[in-house]
Amino acid sequence: MDPFAEDLDGEDEGDIGREELGRADFRGGVGGARGAGSVGTAVGAGWGDERKHAGKGSRMQHLLRQHGGVEVVCKLVQTVFSDKGIPLDMVDACVLGDGLLELARKCYRFMTLAMRGNNANRRICVQFVRTFQKHLTVDFLAVECLFELFRGPAEVLAMLREDFFTNGVRMLRQRRSSAMLMLFSACCVAGDGRAVRENQARVLKFFFHQSPDLLLKVRNTLPTLSEP
Repeated sequence: MDPFAEDLDGEDEGDIGREELGRADFRGGVGGARGAGSVGTAVGAGWGDERKHAGKGSRMQHLLRQHGGVEVVCKLVQTVFSDKGIPLDMVDACVLGDGLLELARKCYRFMTLAMRGNNANRRICVQFVRTFQKHLTVDFLAVECLFELFRGPAEVLAMLREDFFTNGVRMLRQRRSSAMLMLFSACCVAGDGRAVRENQARVLKFFFHQSPDLLLKVRNTLPTLSEP
């Protein structure tokens, strides 16, 4: 039996771990996020039926966390693609980049699967959100990983630091990204439908109040009658 499909109580969790990890089509939703991201297509933030992922997680997920595997992969992405200063545009521009791109994608697929239905692993990954956010502009599958993270409970989403929001606004100034807007929306409502008041207040402060130039402006004009 697939170890990812069996939780600690021995109950079959259905498709957990058996779905294609690189799939970018999302069903369901967190925070009402809808639309297309800069990489792939993200409609909402869920993978399949939410009830299948509401358990305690699979035996393999727990084993990986207990032996430090989830944290190690997060640190690998952070060290290789952020701390070492490898230009992200280089990943798509050379032969070396092909290997780096595949490494990054495998890491993000791993983290996405590790978090699915497992809030303990989400608590580990949320500490690396700033690194994940930096990789939204590259085809690393980081956006899918963040959406899976934001399907967690309000307690996990409230762990987001303020720099996630300030840097998100800075990224929007450099490039209008639908994925970043969807993530702002997703982090405001937890996977169980509860509002995350801390994040709502920070989106309101940094995006709506302090960055009105980024908002869509609609101007209504009355029709004029021309003389015959």
